[in-house]
Amino acid sequence: MKIFRGFFVLSVCLFLAAGVLFAQDEPTEAQNVESVSENSDLQWAWGEVVKTDTQLNSVTIKHLDYESGQEKEITVFIDSMTILENLKSLAELKPADILSIDYVKDKEDRNTAKMLILEKPSPAAAAVNPEPEIGADLAQQDIENIPQQEEGGLGEEGPKEGAL
Repeated sequence: MKIFRGFFVLSVCLFLAAGVLFAQDEPTEAQNVESVSENSDLQWAWGEVVKTDTQLNSVTIKHLDYESGQEKEITVFIDSMTILENLKSLAELKPADILSIDYVKDKEDRNTAKMLILEKPSPAAAAVNPEPEIGADLAQQDIENIPQQEEGGLGEEGPKEGAL
């Protein structure tokens, strides 16, 4: 019985020690507020590149403002913490490229990019669904589909005898 009691006391002590060893500190209120406010200001824009300024490390895009339904331009600044995806530098961007930007407004009310993604069409999608030229192809199809008329101008059958 003494062995069982010793084993029980040892188990309870190990259980309590394990709880203390694996316990984590609760985050303080300041840490919670800081992480929430940092993520709540994150905004997103998707649009077409209008211009880039490599000296200022900025890019301006034209995007749709979903609240007003109007197209607007926004300038976003790139810093050392900005993650660039599908490009290595701003110098690679050209007007009419499509960008997806995650950004925040800083204390000076500047838009600072957190992530900048250049959207490229996949080569497989471009090969499967090439964009048709609307004007030239349709005009050529219309010309080819016009029924040919004989010189008489009345079609293949012509006037029937006795019809008049």
